[in-house]
Amino acid sequence: MPKGQRKTVDEINRKRLNKTRVRIAKRLKRIRQEQINENGKPYTQKDFCNELNYNIIPSGARHVSLSALSSWELGLKLPPVEVLEAIANYYGLSMDFMFGRESENEHGIAPQIAQEGEISIPYESLKEFDGKPVYLEFTKAKKKPCWGIYNADTDCFSCRDELIKNKDTYNFYTVAPETMKKVIKKKDVTFG
Repeated sequence: MPKGQRKTVDEINRKRLNKTRVRIAKRLKRIRQEQINENGKPYTQKDFCNELNYNIIPSGARHVSLSALSSWELGLKLPPVEVLEAIANYYGLSMDFMFGRESENEHGIAPQIAQEGEISIPYESLKEFDGKPVYLEFTKAKKKPCWGIYNADTDCFSCRDELIKNKDTYNFYTVAPETMKKVIKKKDVTFG
């Protein structure tokens, strides 16, 4: 390949990489800001780092520092694919969304579900969610809510590093309720 042409290919690849970095940065920031902390405010970068390190990224995997998250959100660096994949799986998003190949309207955290009205899952309907992510809220146990994959055969949830036996005193959701509060305010969606 002629030398002048090689430079053009490198420039094109660099531009593509920069666009990808910017799209991923916007997605990560949006996902973080849609999460609500205990004070009812959007996650700070520190909140999101804690969520990533303790609930999203498998234990024993890479630790996400505050400076790393900041550089990802600013588009200065690309996060590792494993981290993007863990975030996508945790929030029920596609990798196409994470890389910016799907539009914002196809974002799967809350808007789609809010329009369908499928937020709370009645205990009797839980078997329909076999093999799917379900958000668990522990009404009596002093345990932090979490996402888990429901297994109808064993009547258990696989949540990060533990298996949680199903109880009818838990609340089940297709999306984290605190995420829905923000979407409902933004979209004026009513359920009934």
